[in-house]
Amino acid sequence: YVQLEGRDGHYGRQGLVWGQRKPDHSRPEERLFQFAEADDSWNREWLEFLDAIQAQRDPLGSGLDGLRAQQLVDAAYRSAKLQGWVEITSPEIHAGAGL
Repeated sequence: YVQLEGRDGHYGRQGLVWGQRKPDHSRPEERLFQFAEADDSWNREWLEFLDAIQAQRDPLGSGLDGLRAQQLVDAAYRSAKLQGWVEITSPEIHAGAGL
C-alpha cells in the first residue's frame, strides 16, 4: 500500500509511506520517504511538455499515462467509499485516438 502525507506542502511535511504486507499477516513492513525540498515536479512537467511541442515530439507523459493515472485516482475513491477492492480495467483505445 501507499500513503501520501502533506499534499503540496500545505498540510505539513510531504512524505510517502510504502507498506508491504507480510504473508503471515503480521504487521506490514513500512518504509517512510520524506521530502524536505520544495516540490517542483509540476513546473518540470510543464517545461518538458513545452519542450516536446517545440521539438515536435511526443511528450514523455502520454495521454494514456494521464488516463491510467486518473483511473487509479478514481479507483482509490471508489475503494474508500466501498471499503474494499475495486478493479481497474484497461482502457479501450481506438486507432487515431491521439493518446
